[in-house]
Amino acid sequence: MKKLLIVIILILFNCNFVYSLNPGWNNTGVNIYYSLTGYWCNTLKGWNYIDNNWYYFDESGRLQIDLSCNNESNPKDKVIYWSQILYNSKKCKYDNTPSGRYEGLSFDCSSFVGRLYKMAGIDFFTKYYSCEKQANYFKDENKLIDLNLSEPGDLVYFGENYANVTHCSLIIENNPDIGIIVLSAFGKERGLYLEILDRDDILCIARPC
Repeated sequence: MKKLLIVIILILFNCNFVYSLNPGWNNTGVNIYYSLTGYWCNTLKGWNYIDNNWYYFDESGRLQIDLSCNNESNPKDKVIYWSQILYNSKKCKYDNTPSGRYEGLSFDCSSFVGRLYKMAGIDFFTKYYSCEKQANYFKDENKLIDLNLSEPGDLVYFGENYANVTHCSLIIENNPDIGIIVLSAFGKERGLYLEILDRDDILCIARPC
């Protein structure tokens, strides 16, 4: 009787208690999830955290981005891995509007690094949501390092001083042959932009964790 009551409650709540990703597609091409009871649930939209992994679904429920990384436990390793998946997907857009930078696959430079680290469990973005706020936070928390000690996962902030921080990037590789490679959300036509770090307006290098 108690088991039947639990099943009825879950059905009434539209099976929103999801525990695992169904590896296949149904006949409409929409990804479907199972609930704890085994009943079909509604499709999911946007970012969803399932089985300790992140997935992004479009408005029709189709899986667009799979950030599953069961072999990566370090937050920095996750951020690097995720950033490369997002870059290779070619689906991210640049959006620096107050609402757009927080939504879906739209980012500006500070929301790109901040949201990825937040998804990895290091949340400085909720309170420090702009380049300027982030750079000052890392400075105040003594999380700055020298450029020659930088490594993948570190963040680069650009600007004249801490009152005028104009941009930030994520270091994804230290290549001895060509230099430091960074990735950032930059420019409406570019979305996510990969480049070699050769600018002369570097303000600081931060290590979030």
